[in-house]
Amino acid sequence: MIVMLSMRRSPGVGEFSDLLEKGAQDDVEYRYFSWPEALRGRYDVLHVHWPELLVRDSRGRGRAFLRRRLMDALLLVLRVRGIPLVRTFHNPRPHERGDAAEVRALDRIDAATRLWIALNGTTRPEGDVDVVLIPHGHYAEVFASFPQPAAVPGRVTFFGIIRPYKNVEELIAAFRGLDDPALSLRIAGRAHPGQEERVHAAAGDDPRIGLALRYLDDADLVREVREASLVVLPYREMHNSGALLVAASLGRPVLVPHSGANALLADELGHGWVRMYRGALTPEVLAAQLAAVAAEGLLSSEGPDIAARDAARIGALHARAYRRARGERIEEEADVRVG
Repeated sequence: MIVMLSMRRSPGVGEFSDLLEKGAQDDVEYRYFSWPEALRGRYDVLHVHWPELLVRDSRGRGRAFLRRRLMDALLLVLRVRGIPLVRTFHNPRPHERGDAAEVRALDRIDAATRLWIALNGTTRPEGDVDVVLIPHGHYAEVFASFPQPAAVPGRVTFFGIIRPYKNVEELIAAFRGLDDPALSLRIAGRAHPGQEERVHAAAGDDPRIGLALRYLDDADLVREVREASLVVLPYREMHNSGALLVAASLGRPVLVPHSGANALLADELGHGWVRMYRGALTPEVLAAQLAAVAAEGLLSSEGPDIAARDAARIGALHARAYRRARGERIEEEADVRVG
């Protein structure tokens, strides 16, 4: 069974697609997206992630218009050839909303989706649609071959692509409200347009703040996360965070805003590993969490139990979902009680 993923091959091993490939069953072959292959190639299932990326083009409105027409042609190809579209529901809506034409294109993709994959029990598509639950896999195995440095005492870390909804400036402001010279803050990851200038302005001349505003390869990512005493992801909206699972997979506690999805993860992985706050992130919240992590001795432990998110198990659940989308007869599904 050939499954085309709606994304390009990543240069490293820490992307969502890498988890899918690592857990792929013997009867599943993953291929990566290109418009020629999608429109004319041979495959059995189209597995879509972040569909807005298929119809956006930062080079101009004309390019975006062309993308939407290609997407319409692809939906026709799928319908004529009887190829099911399976969609992983990462978040209810794009983090950066597009124009009306994009919204209509995304509605057409939603209408063509035969099977939805929810990553947790709280973030699910609306309406009477076919949904299966398959948790987000962990990253422990894919990152195991890289050096695993010890935590730097008092180190607070944000990592990942810097986008407006991730609220990095609030984290910087909260950190700068602490006057302890032994503390440090790392902001590591590529910045979306306009964000680099805002991060530099927020950091000011505080010598305790280190900025690495660039793409992180796998070795750099592992080092940045492992050197953290506390990873902080202060997103304004949080449903399914791969960054949170990267930190948990590398044995580092994460501070996140309270949400339904995060509460489920805290119950699963332990409230010491997934730590939540309500309201604004303040210096007091940050100081209290740093002190609690140090007192609890988490950084010298092996990390949370993430075995339920093993790649082989997640791969088997995906293979079952693909067969279900194709209308094949499958064994009764096991109850999935994760995330």
